[in-house]
Amino acid sequence: AGLDLKLLQFPNVISANNDGKNDSWRPFLLSDPDFDITLIFDEYALLVFNRWGQKVYDSIEENERLWTPKNIPAGSYFYTVSYKSDCGTIVDEQKKGMITVLN
Repeated sequence: AGLDLKLLQFPNVISANNDGKNDSWRPFLLSDPDFDITLIFDEYALLVFNRWGQKVYDSIEENERLWTPKNIPAGSYFYTVSYKSDCGTIVDEQKKGMITVLN
């Protein structure tokens, strides 16, 4: 069975309290939320900005495909995620949204 990337979910809330639950942000599939779907992407870039437009995270600079907020205040952040995959069908998409960080 192939993966249907149309079913990709983008969380809008994370709790950066190091309890092992929902501490990091990454896209996921509802059918298998523990599987790191970003591993199948040939190209992947996640940028996170604070409400003033200052970049607080860049997955390429950090060489990490998930965002685990550290030393940032609770509040609203904005993301742009771009990904490209060729798993039978070429998928090349960009999504934007908001993430609420709870401490």
